[in-house]
Amino acid sequence: MSISARDKRKKLRDILNGNKCVPVPGVIDALGARIVEEAGFEAAFIGSYALAACGYAFPDVGLVTLTESLQAYKHIADAIDIPLIVDGEQGYYHAANIWRTVKETEDAGIAGMHIEDHEIGKHMKFPPQIYDTEKMCNKIKAAVDARTDENFIIIARTDAAWITKDIDIAIERANRYLEAGADAAYVIGADIVPDIFPNDLAKRVHGPLVGVSCPGVTVEQQTAQGLKLSLYWTLCMSAAFGAQKEVLEKFKATGDYQTALGKYAFDEKLINQYTRVDEFQYRADKYMNLQ
Repeated sequence: MSISARDKRKKLRDILNGNKCVPVPGVIDALGARIVEEAGFEAAFIGSYALAACGYAFPDVGLVTLTESLQAYKHIADAIDIPLIVDGEQGYYHAANIWRTVKETEDAGIAGMHIEDHEIGKHMKFPPQIYDTEKMCNKIKAAVDARTDENFIIIARTDAAWITKDIDIAIERANRYLEAGADAAYVIGADIVPDIFPNDLAKRVHGPLVGVSCPGVTVEQQTAQGLKLSLYWTLCMSAAFGAQKEVLEKFKATGDYQTALGKYAFDEKLINQYTRVDEFQYRADKYMNLQ
């Protein structure tokens, strides 16, 4: 690609320092990320839920390792000229070893990652558990110390709001994480318990605020709320899942794949544009003399 990882990171830092909320679609693969870029979005995101579900048909319960995650993340980052933000889970390791997560994520060409204080319990029926605040702060400090590019963005995510149903606890944690060196705070829960989220949340969090897509809330409203980024983590996953399920059920019922595909009919010319067949054609013409 024509833009270096360092330049992508600078772009992401500029977004965090900007005066509007930038929507960031969640992707599941490199082709989807390129579609996001071509559609004009300024950044892309992939979360652990999408990676586990679409890459392995696993639930999002920590089964996918750092190495497996980075294999997917690197392909996506390499395919686009816009910044890629990834889900760093809980950092994968304790504070003394989190340097490996940061180093390998940087080496994969990724612009930024979020690290969460949620230990276990996401998407489950048993009570979720959250890390001690001091333990999480030490993870953030260690992650910041480990980066070699100062523009690599470390976002501290707190799930305290929806776990405790107390926004004040979440705000206190977010500010502690920012004090520990995080570049931005990501406060989860507005899509789950919106009633506890105050309109002045961004003013109470002492640094750039990252949010999550929330049904019924527009990007303009998120800008007014003071958010810098909003992660639409289910966007491409939901579209792909819904379209495949719809088409396959119709094909099974009718036996007519063309009718089943309908508006999703194969368009080789268009897909070739996104996979950049023309670039291969140029190299083949230049170096192989096949004509």
